[in-house]
Amino acid sequence: MLRAQLRIKVAGTDKDKAAAWALVHACWKGERVCTGLSDREGRVALVFAYPEPRPKHLHRSSPPQSFSEKTWMIALEARYTPRAGDDPVPEMESLEKILAQEARPLLKAVSPAVVLPEQTLQLGSELVVHSDGSSYLFVQTT
Repeated sequence: MLRAQLRIKVAGTDKDKAAAWALVHACWKGERVCTGLSDREGRVALVFAYPEPRPKHLHRSSPPQSFSEKTWMIALEARYTPRAGDDPVPEMESLEKILAQEARPLLKAVSPAVVLPEQTLQLGSELVVHSDGSSYLFVQTT
């Protein structure tokens, strides 16, 4: 499982707000393995099967890596379109608007903006993703 709470910085202020109804894609080796949709509060959980481990005879490490130590590098992509001004967040967004959202970078650091690198998913551990110095994961909107 991978979890995050998405936020955006409000332009011209030091405030932030939820990135409601954002799509988040998890990709492994360039292939999308899961898509999640944030709720009104920007919370998103992606639940997906681990990528298939390689058969033991294909391991090149010596000794072979134990399955309990297996990790995968997961890239995250977001699609989000900010609301104009003080537009209220609807109880549920239309599928048409959700699917028409723009691709946006997720941020490791907000100021200066640094794009989030691939994240390490480890077998048996939930991955909670956030921007540096925050419990939130920020979406770049500028």
